[in-house]
Amino acid sequence: MQDSPGPNPDTTPEPEALAGRVTEFVRVGDTVRRPATESSASVRELLVHLEEAGFGGAPRYLGTEPDGSMVLSWVEGWVPADAECWQLGTGELASVGELLGSYHDCVAGFAAGSGFAEGPQAVGPGQVVCHGDIAARNTVFAGGRAVAFIDWDAIFVASPMWDLAHAVWQFAPVCGDADRWLDRWPSAPDRSARIAALVGGYGLGAGRADELADMVAEVIATGQLCLLIDHAARRRL
Repeated sequence: MQDSPGPNPDTTPEPEALAGRVTEFVRVGDTVRRPATESSASVRELLVHLEEAGFGGAPRYLGTEPDGSMVLSWVEGWVPADAECWQLGTGELASVGELLGSYHDCVAGFAAGSGFAEGPQAVGPGQVVCHGDIAARNTVFAGGRAVAFIDWDAIFVASPMWDLAHAVWQFAPVCGDADRWLDRWPSAPDRSARIAALVGGYGLGAGRADELADMVAEVIATGQLCLLIDHAARRRL
């Protein structure tokens, strides 16, 4: 019996290194290799659960490399950079809310055996495993709609409202008009319309507006603290 021929260099895709906000990853054809992290086992369980639950808005877990890297399916589409968020209209924002609501429905009742089974991060009443970083940079758009969330390394247990508040912060965006975040915007964003589209797509009742506002403030404060800690750590390196 002859050995199977090795990969044909004319047909094997070249690996393409891509930088994510949390971790770097490599695209190989229609797959993605993500380095192992502390949350890899939990992410694997979550993605398998989402596939079994019929949620199509996340990459599929395909396996693990000998070095621990996860192999995921590549999701085709446009992932806007933070500076490109202005290109997203109310229709796209409504679809982000719809996709996030669908995710929360699918993840309700799920508790990963790795990382979230006990202790402070055990899933409690009214909590879910949140994506943790819903933003344009982690959302794939195709045909004018949000079709998938990517970069699941920041998952943690919290109220679903956390994810929605984070999305409001990022997509509105919630900042001053003079903030550098808006340097490339052709004009100041209509935040009211953008938030209404996102929250409307999610299906949040009007009676929970104050709860959402409070959570947005909490998310922003937490995000700014994390940035300060990250900058301090980098200065020590």
